[in-house]
Amino acid sequence: MRHDYKLPGEWPSMTDDEKDRWFKQERARRQHIQQRTPTTKELSRKHTRHQRKLSANGFKMLSDKR
Repeated sequence: MRHDYKLPGEWPSMTDDEKDRWFKQERARRQHIQQRTPTTKELSRKHTRHQRKLSANGFKMLSDKR
């Protein structure tokens, strides 16, 4: 299956219902970000900050290594 989602590390152990819920939440998050509302800007800022913190602690996404 081809897609541009960054799947969580526990993906193989998730049930079909959990995978379905995760996809729906991710799709809703992406749609929300595209709307460019004040809440979206805040969410984007927090997400960026979180990613910087992870990087500063040496964490790297698996998909970035491919």
